[in-house]
Amino acid sequence: MARKAMALTALLALAAGCQQDGNVDPMVAGLARTIRMPESAGDLRLKRARGEGRTLILETEMPGDLGNVVGASDVATSFAHGICANRATMNFFSEGRTLRLDLSMPGRPPSSATVDRCPPGPVGQGVTVETYAQMYQRMVGRDLGDGTRLTSSRAEGQTLVLVLDGPAGWRQGVTPASIGQDFLGGFCEGGTGNAFFQGGRTLRVDTTEGGGAPMAGQPLSACPGR
Repeated sequence: MARKAMALTALLALAAGCQQDGNVDPMVAGLARTIRMPESAGDLRLKRARGEGRTLILETEMPGDLGNVVGASDVATSFAHGICANRATMNFFSEGRTLRLDLSMPGRPPSSATVDRCPPGPVGQGVTVETYAQMYQRMVGRDLGDGTRLTSSRAEGQTLVLVLDGPAGWRQGVTPASIGQDFLGGFCEGGTGNAFFQGGRTLRVDTTEGGGAPMAGQPLSACPGR
């Protein structure tokens, strides 16, 4: 079930094929080299990561229909939260360093966004819980590979609520807590969940069987091991 969360893990967890130009700031070059994302992570793909002076440049692409929900500034802001939340890179934006995110989408003009400081407030100032809910809404009705499907995605305050439906008996022998923890493995893949949960945000995975017998999930507030 962990793979179910991977379609959007790429929103904050980007992978590298770093190409460095001359005179690249060491911290910029080091961060570009170490950024990773699983090949199977869904909607956002990194084409190239490189450094120019004190600027980390991420060239990305994603499906054009996602542009109705999220843009370059949202992705750049969310990634900046991830950088600032990591003890190893929390000082990245000091000394004039910047992050530039270039985004291309089929059927849409290319766009870019630049961040030069840690965003204020909790993670999601650019990408809110409502935005996450809208992005998961694109997966509603999709077969998740083991007889289950996502039937609902919504925001309840600071909580992202996802509803999974499956055939009669699919929850036999499992608890709401174990379903949520299983889903959490994919959600946290590549660091996305670590960024999402900052600022008191939570995730809840509710379930149904054949469209009925609703069961509330357990609120989750952190990735495993944190």
